[in-house]
Amino acid sequence: GASDAMRPHPLGVLPEGNRYLVSPEAAAASARARLEGLGAFAALPDALLMRLLSGGDEDDGVGAEALASLCLVSRVFRAFACHEDLWKAEVLRRDGGAFVFRGASWRETYRRGVSAAADRAGDDGRDDARENANDSPNIHHSRHPRIFSDALYSRHLAMHRPLDKAWLEKETIPVMRVTEGVRTEAQTKALASEFVDAYEKKNAPVILRGACAEWEAVRNDAWSLPALRRRLTNENVQTFHVGGYEVPLKNWERYCEASRPADEGGSGPVDDAPLYLFDKNFVATAPEAFCAQREGSTSGYEPPRFICSKSDDLFSLLPNRPDYRWFIHGPARSGSLFHVDPNGTSAWNAVVRGAKRWILFNPNGLPPPGVHPSVDGATVAQPVTLVEWYASFYEHAYPESDTEKSDSEEEEESAGSDEDSDAPTKTRTPADTKKRSESSKTSSGFLSGKRRQKKTYEVLEGTCFAGDVLFVPSGWWHAALNLTETAAVTKNFCSPRT
Repeated sequence: GASDAMRPHPLGVLPEGNRYLVSPEAAAASARARLEGLGAFAALPDALLMRLLSGGDEDDGVGAEALASLCLVSRVFRAFACHEDLWKAEVLRRDGGAFVFRGASWRETYRRGVSAAADRAGDDGRDDARENANDSPNIHHSRHPRIFSDALYSRHLAMHRPLDKAWLEKETIPVMRVTEGVRTEAQTKALASEFVDAYEKKNAPVILRGACAEWEAVRNDAWSLPALRRRLTNENVQTFHVGGYEVPLKNWERYCEASRPADEGGSGPVDDAPLYLFDKNFVATAPEAFCAQREGSTSGYEPPRFICSKSDDLFSLLPNRPDYRWFIHGPARSGSLFHVDPNGTSAWNAVVRGAKRWILFNPNGLPPPGVHPSVDGATVAQPVTLVEWYASFYEHAYPESDTEKSDSEEEEESAGSDEDSDAPTKTRTPADTKKRSESSKTSSGFLSGKRRQKKTYEVLEGTCFAGDVLFVPSGWWHAALNLTETAAVTKNFCSPRT
């Protein structure tokens, strides 16, 4: 349908491969415009030029004034200098967690400035997207030579690529239907025994359908951002961790509002890798908003009793246990990249509102395709966003055929592409991409001899909705993609049975 169509880049940038779809004259005009528009900088590959503008390893950038000047140099330089990752970095460098997203872009946010004075003057920053359309860098016209660049187009593609229905249709994580409600102690013990015997002892994931549906937070929709803000006693002081910054909830709400699609009143998406609230101190920061134990609370949560009681969590024996619980909130398309929970822990993750898509890989198989941990497991090279991973690697998790290939086929394959589908994706340049771990391709897919080991993946997928809890066993690679704006809470624990 029309809603699934890929929208054009605001500056008319196209992927590099499209150069071969135009006439030789148009391709030559594009190359000439790049050479004349970038001058001496035309000698640099696009990705390296973006890295230069973003500040390289120092991550300090050339600065907003220089970017604004470069926008006036030429149409080609404008395409580089208007890149949203550069302006996002400038906003966060200038304002930190006090940033207030304004308009429909990070560039607009920087231009308008973020200050407490503006807020006190009554400017709430919730601009109609149409008001800001005139300030858009959308100046391309058919008479201008096209700009072909993967480095410039990749962010736009990851941000606006529709989610393929095939990525969301499999429901292979086992489901255990649970209705919390009021039950006897015997019923609770029976439920716990079923969970332990069927899943926890076997280190197997399971979706516990409805396990937190009776929480006050779920029944009262108490973890929507407006509802949470109403209960905070001092929202200017009570901040939450977002991407390395401490952000007031009112500022986070504004970012999430802008990230919503136009048919939901926003101007989003505004990021290919949306910011993500992931806070470990939420109970201490705002007990009035999150704790069920408080008298008269209508917004609290309590750990599902049958998953892991306090006596079963070995971490409870430590005088100073590692971080173990987090409040999670993010707009659609936000989420967690592939990782294995630390310290050999298992976890439960409860969706309070929204919908969260999960994909898990059994530790008995190989790491997910396109995901390359370092030898010590401290760093992981993978695509910058989950949407990129799905687009590039999802299909490789499901081999078309498990039949064994002949020696001649294997030798022919080894001499060919050498499994390009499993190589880390291209470095995408500015701020977010730079932060991705650098590591070389692992050799786990090969035997020491000429024959190649066949890659096998044991993968499970499923979707959790408000009221559902996912049990993530120890050692499993997993990632989560929020299908809508989603609020959740998670806890890691060390089970004596896994």
